[in-house]
Amino acid sequence: MKTFLYACVALFFILGNGAVADTEVSASHRQAAIDLIDLMGLEEQMMGGATAMVDVMSSQNPSLIPYRDVILEWSESIMTWEIFGPKMIDIYTEAFSEDELRDLVAFYKTPTGKKAITLMPELMQKGAQLGANEAQQHIPRLQQMIEARKAELDAEEADN
Repeated sequence: MKTFLYACVALFFILGNGAVADTEVSASHRQAAIDLIDLMGLEEQMMGGATAMVDVMSSQNPSLIPYRDVILEWSESIMTWEIFGPKMIDIYTEAFSEDELRDLVAFYKTPTGKKAITLMPELMQKGAQLGANEAQQHIPRLQQMIEARKAELDAEEADN
């Protein structure tokens, strides 16, 4: 359960950290970001991401399975597009110029771009699962490293 809570906090920190840029963004720049976000189906992907996250976490920690519906209800109540949409627009306008956003829109309208949009959520989920599985296999090493660091810190504290 602690792992889930840490993951949620990390997710909200990452997604919720869309600070507004110091400079004003033109209406056409914002519209280009909105056009890209709409074309990519980012709202649906993002909202579906909570389900994918809960499913990955449940597969790693089966004790969460009975709480899946509660966790999903909680995440859906706070991860709304009304909260994250404007922040995502800010993120995209900070990352890309208006011309770059328009180039991306043009790309995503091509057959290859449409395929990328369709496959990206599945590829991201597979990548997340791959990373989680790999990390899980190396937890004993991490625990050893943490214990070694703790011993170092304890020794330093004892010397002071």
